[in-house]
Amino acid sequence: MALSRLGISVNDFMNITPLEFYYALQDRAEYDGLTVKAIIRPLVEVVRLHLFYTLNIHLPRGKKIRKPESLFRFDWERKKAQSLDEMKRVMKAIAHAFKKNEP
Repeated sequence: MALSRLGISVNDFMNITPLEFYYALQDRAEYDGLTVKAIIRPLVEVVRLHLFYTLNIHLPRGKKIRKPESLFRFDWERKKAQSLDEMKRVMKAIAHAFKKNEP
């Protein structure tokens, strides 16, 4: 997927460093008007899914991994802690909704 996006051959890909590959993706993303995260995120999720299936082939039936996310989580999948202000807003919204529904 990334090779076709960049228009490079497999041989060229094998001869560049990961940093050069990242810079090439970054340049292409800027050219296409995208962010690097918009390109890299689906790629790394596909790699994780591939690892998930590859590992499950070799694991015994009772020890199979049930979710790809249990292998490792990405930063964008981690739940962020709510701030105190956010908690207060949610509680007020819930209380307001209950007051509206009272007879």
